[in-house]
Order: sequence, then structure tokens, then C-alpha cells
Amino acid sequence: MNKYRKYFCVIMTIVMLFSLQFTFVFADTAATAEPIVILHTNDVHSKVDSDLGYASVKGWKDYYEGKGSAVLVLDAGDAIHGFPIANLSQGENIVEIMNAVGYTAMTPGNHDFNYGTARLLALSKLMKFDLLSANFTDTSKTAVFSASKLYTAGDKKVGILGISTPETATKTNPLNVQGYQFNEKELAALVQAQIDKLKTDGADYIVALGHLGTDQESMPYRSTDLIPQVTGLDVFIDGHSHTTLEKGEVLKDKAGAEVLLAQTGTQLKAIGKIGIDGDQFTASLITEPKQDEMVKALIDEKKAEIQPALDKVVAKTEIKLDGNRDPGVRTQETNLGDLAGDALKWISGADVALTNGGGIRTTIEIGDITYGQINSVFPFGNLVVTIKITGADLLAALNHGTKSAPAASGGFPQVAGMSYEVHTYLTESRVQNVTINGVPLDLEKIYTLATNDFTQVGGDGYTMLAKYDKTGEFGALDEALVKYIEQGLGGTVDNRYAKAQNRIKVMLTPYTDVVTHWAKDSIKTVYDQKLFTGVSEESFQPNAAMTRAMFVTVLGRINGANVTGYTETEFTDVNMSSWYGGYVEWANENAIVTGMSDDIFGPMTPITREQMAVILTNYCKYINKGPVGEWAIQLNYTDLDKINDWASEGVMFASLKAYLSGYPDGSFGPQTKATRAETAVIVSRFLAEQAAPAAIE
Repeated sequence: MNKYRKYFCVIMTIVMLFSLQFTFVFADTAATAEPIVILHTNDVHSKVDSDLGYASVKGWKDYYEGKGSAVLVLDAGDAIHGFPIANLSQGENIVEIMNAVGYTAMTPGNHDFNYGTARLLALSKLMKFDLLSANFTDTSKTAVFSASKLYTAGDKKVGILGISTPETATKTNPLNVQGYQFNEKELAALVQAQIDKLKTDGADYIVALGHLGTDQESMPYRSTDLIPQVTGLDVFIDGHSHTTLEKGEVLKDKAGAEVLLAQTGTQLKAIGKIGIDGDQFTASLITEPKQDEMVKALIDEKKAEIQPALDKVVAKTEIKLDGNRDPGVRTQETNLGDLAGDALKWISGADVALTNGGGIRTTIEIGDITYGQINSVFPFGNLVVTIKITGADLLAALNHGTKSAPAASGGFPQVAGMSYEVHTYLTESRVQNVTINGVPLDLEKIYTLATNDFTQVGGDGYTMLAKYDKTGEFGALDEALVKYIEQGLGGTVDNRYAKAQNRIKVMLTPYTDVVTHWAKDSIKTVYDQKLFTGVSEESFQPNAAMTRAMFVTVLGRINGANVTGYTETEFTDVNMSSWYGGYVEWANENAIVTGMSDDIFGPMTPITREQMAVILTNYCKYINKGPVGEWAIQLNYTDLDKINDWASEGVMFASLKAYLSGYPDGSFGPQTKATRAETAVIVSRFLAEQAAPAAIE
């Protein structure tokens, strides 16, 4: 066969419409110096000098001031706690560094309360910048810090108000904010009152500096929930969710006016910039370093002071311990989650252990483990405690901690001494098949649970634990981890923790044979959309062959085809009363599929990859999203000569759209039988591509 028949000879005309005028400006706004520049950071978590670092915040502040801009520097919270440079000084080192940078204002995030409110009040007196929060009050509703403030920027006045997440009540140790409140029910009203006050005081622009975030688990206190409830904001600088908004996001307020939402990610991987020029607001991210040497020297000095304590080797590991966030300790069992749970159970002698995934903050690489690394894993100074708890409340805790799964949640329970399944496709009783040391959970039995003092008093919403008094206290989490590795494991984390130990199964579907399958996410998609299901209640059989009848049925279901009117067929092997009969005839009538011969369809015959490509291409033609006119692409599969002529167009189109792709060895496998798992992936890709906005040619 002529190799050039693998792609059609193409003459493609690309028309460039130079007469059109576009309103989009593609420019590097990071280096543009507007009359007013707001530099902003969020969720630095005391990562003072990795990526850009505070020295670059000062460097860019000086740069814009040198260009004639009036510069304000703002932080949206979670700055003064996290790593030893912060924790060993209870935040004072970070305040000194931020003073040197020249911050204008900050709003406290939930982790800024981790040393307790009394300590934050003391630190606020050391700050040469304002600590703002409109909704953090004492019991008399009096703001603990300034609610808002007006700043002069050139010939303009910029009003800034602070907002702290109501989640702080459970996302720091609740004892840290005992006697105070975050006024979640009055949040919008308190914010609106400050907007109105700033307007009355003569603000030209109003900026909300909030630590609310956009995570699903933060509903209904997200920035995206609040903005539509108020009027008068121009900009909302956000934190908490570690979201990176490269050019910001525009939302509508209660009156339909536009509000620019900005957030920079985390740990100073970028510095946010808001440019204000008249009534124009632009958001961008700065990712280029521009270090100030004085701030760098101050950071180096602070690091040198604590370095001897950090460098002490306390253990070693032969395997990498996974403390990633998502996917990781907030979404699934990891080997570091197992190790942490085992440390709590070992040091306390408890029946079971549970620790929140959000409290595990970083990964440990292979090699020596220093105190600094251990402290970075457990940076919050929490203690190991025990309680006596009923099996019913233990089950309630697991259901609560996994309520956001498969989405990430800081409360996700990493465990020891128990195993469980979380069936994420269910709305109730999602946690099932709980065993305690190999025995089914007894709801009436009393168990000794080891946890951390954050969750024990209701942190991350674990209120079912808070009703139990502590029965024991066993030192800090980082100390427990060190002692367990030293004494319980002989000083080395070895291959026992090479992988997660099958304590937690996150079930995206009811099928037990896809829990760890590479196609599990796509299988969830086809299951959720009721396109095709398992071969039994518990088995999907992902590696079984996909049949021709099943594939055209899936396409018919995607299309919403009404097949009840199809009662006759020319195919002698198609039973029109079967589940697939109408779909086969629908697909045949609409030129989506043909038979294997004039009167044989082969409904139960496994479908090959090239057949699937052709049928999917024909379906795209049917819905007018497939090939029109002369076109082609060049394929680079190593087995091009094995693709049948009749399949060339289909393979090209399916490859162009990335519905089907080649194998790792570079082949396409045209006559290879497509599996049910492969079909789920192909269908998921197709659905995602069809749902995406059309590209502008």
C-alpha cells in the first residue's frame, strides 16, 4: 500500500483577517509601571527565600517606586507560621523580615493564629504595617485589629479592608481563638459596612484583602461567595486556597459591577501585581527575581541563627515519603500518612490513630532526615493526645474527614490500626467496610484513639472528637515521629513504607477492580454520566474487551438518541429487543457504523482501535463536528502500514483530536482490541473536547 495514502493530499487555505480589531492586549504587564501599583503575596507560610522570596518583594517594590509609581505592599494571610525560621521565634523573625520589605498591610490567615491570639496581638505591636480584619472580633463585636484603613497613593486614596476566613475557628487549634469570633453570619454585612465607611472617608479605590480562598470545602465563605453579596469593591486580593490566577479573574458584585479577583498561589512562587491607572485595573504575576541585598542579608542572618538546631540528623529514610498536597495527603492514603499514623499509635499505645492530612506539610526525600525536615512535616507544634471514643463517633469522624473526597480537604483522615473505604459516588454513608486491627468496626464498642490536639478539640470540623476529654498526652507530633523512627524502626524508614499500605480505598465508583486502575478517573466519568456501567455491582472488568454493540450504545446515550422507534433491522445477528438493538439501528441509519457484512453486524465482537476511531469520526460527522472538505495530518506511528485504507481518515481525525493516542512504543495498534478501560478514557477525552469552547481560528 502506498504510504502516502496514510494521509490525504491536502491543500489548506488559512485566511488571515488583518482587518479585524481586537480589544485584547498581549503584553507583559508585570514590568509596566502604572501610577499606582499594589504588590501582593499570600500563603507564604514562612517560605522566606525559596523561589522569589521576600528579598524580591522588596526588589520589585523599589523598582516600581523608581519608575514613579505609588506602591502598596499587601499580604493576604498565612505568613508568620510554618517553617522553623518562623516557629522557633513564634513568628517574630517573619515580622522583622516583612518590616524590612516595607509591607503596608496584612490580613491574618488561619495559620497566623497558630501561636494563639495573645501571641498574634503581641506580634502586631512589632509590625510596622497594619494588621486588618473586619470580621475578627471579641464577644462584644469589637474588631480586635483595625477593620480597614485609608492609604494615600500619589494623589489618590486607596481604602483597604481585611477579611479573615471564618474557617479559622476550626483551621487553627480552636483553643487559639477561644473567646473570639469570626462572625460568619454577618460577614457580608461587616464587609459592606467597611466599604461604605471607606467611601465616606474619600476612598478613590477600595480593595478587599481577604484570606477566604476559592476551594469547594470553604463554601459558603469563599471570596467567590462574598463578592456577589456586596457592592463597591474594585479589587479583591485573596489567599487561603493557594490558587494561582495569572491575570486575575473578573466577577460581578451585587449590583453587577466588575470586581477583579487576584491570588498568587503559595510560598512566593510568584508576586502578585495590581496596576491601577484611572479606572483600569490589571492583574499579573511576577515570576522574575529582583533581590534586595539588605533583605537577603537579614534572611541569611535569621537562618544562620537557627541552623544548628535544624541540621541535627535524627533519622534516615531509604524511600521517598509522600507529603504532597493533591494528589497526596489531602486526597488519599500516602506512605507518609501511614508513617505519621503509625507514630501516633506507637507512642500512645492506642487502638487506632487518625491525623488530618492537612497537618502533614511536606515530602521527605531519600537520605538523612534532619530535625528541620521533621519540623517541616509537622510545623504547627501540635501534641499527640488520646481519647476514648465510640465506634459510632469514629465512623462519624471518618465520614466527616472524607466528605469532600475525591476533592482535596485538609481534614482527610490518614490512619493507623484501621482500614476503610470511602465511596465518593454516594451522598450518605460514604465510609464503609471499616475494620479495626482486622476486625469489623463495632459501633457500640469504646476504642482508644490517638490523634493530634488540633482535631481533638474540633479542628478541621471534627466536632465529634471535641466532646471527649483527653485521656493522655504524649508530646509533640514531630517528637513522636522522630521517636518512632528511632526506636520503633531502628532509626531507618525502610521498604515497609515503600508504598501506601492499603488502609484507605477511595472508591470513585462501586467497582472494586478499578480503585487503583490507571483509568479510574475516566471510568468514574462514564459511570457518573450513565454511559456504561460494570458487568456486576462490584466489577467493572476494565481490561475486558469492548464490543461493537456497546460502543455504539455509548455514543447513542451521549447523543440522547431516542431509539424506541427502531423495531426492524437487516442484520440477522441483532436482536432488536435487546438493550443494544435500537442503538445499532440508529447508528447504522445515520451512517455512524456499518456491518461486518451486508447482514452481519457482530454485536458482541470486540471492537478494534481503528474501528473505534472510524465510528467515533463518523459520529462527529453526524453531529457536524467532524471532517468537512479536504484535510489531513501526518501520522508518526511506527505501524502505519498496518492501518487499513478504510480506517485512515478515522485514525487521523481521532489522533488529531487526541481521542485516541499511540502506545508508549510509538505504535497505534490498529487491530488491537480496545478494552473497556481504554474506551472510558477515549469517551472521557471526547466529552471534554466537545464541552470545551471552540478555538478561535
